[in-house]
Amino acid sequence: MEKLNLHLHKLDDGDASKLSPKPKALKAWLGSLPLGDMEASALHLLKALREYNRCKLAPALRLETLNIYGRLVQELSAGLAAKYRDSSFPFSERDRERCMVVNKLYEEMAHGFKWLVNDYFECWNKKSAPKKEYFDVIRISIVYLSKRLVSAYSTYSLEPDGVWHDLHQLYKLADQFQPKGHAHHNAKTDESVDNIIQA
Repeated sequence: MEKLNLHLHKLDDGDASKLSPKPKALKAWLGSLPLGDMEASALHLLKALREYNRCKLAPALRLETLNIYGRLVQELSAGLAAKYRDSSFPFSERDRERCMVVNKLYEEMAHGFKWLVNDYFECWNKKSAPKKEYFDVIRISIVYLSKRLVSAYSTYSLEPDGVWHDLHQLYKLADQFQPKGHAHHNAKTDESVDNIIQA
């Protein structure tokens, strides 16, 4: 099996005990965000998600926290995108900031799931079977990278470095671990994301 070479940030030396908010308090912290002010909430969310993505976490804990983050990322990114989607170009400064935050949220979610893909891949190479959710974390990584690409192309902004490289690696990996009768695409993704996933 080929070695993975995904684009990943270097992990910090700290562990989960240094995170803020702590994993056990994450749901309560997210629930306390001022959702009436989507821009402020998204910035707080992005800061915390970046910290988690650069921390050494056990795969099970990383998956649990990403799933918790993901629900609010979807809500805020959709809300912010709706505010600038029909704006004329060039964007106002506020719309550019909204677009940047949405892009960064997609990138960070993809990054967290790529770390999971990497961790599970190492387990597989050590002859221990991948966890039941391995295919799902590969697929979710693909979905978030695809969302990031769609956002870039629909707002005439630059795509992130290495995104196509990572998508091709992940798609090849998904082919190896895809359960029978399980399609790559997610029923909840939009048509433009599905088109990239099938590219």
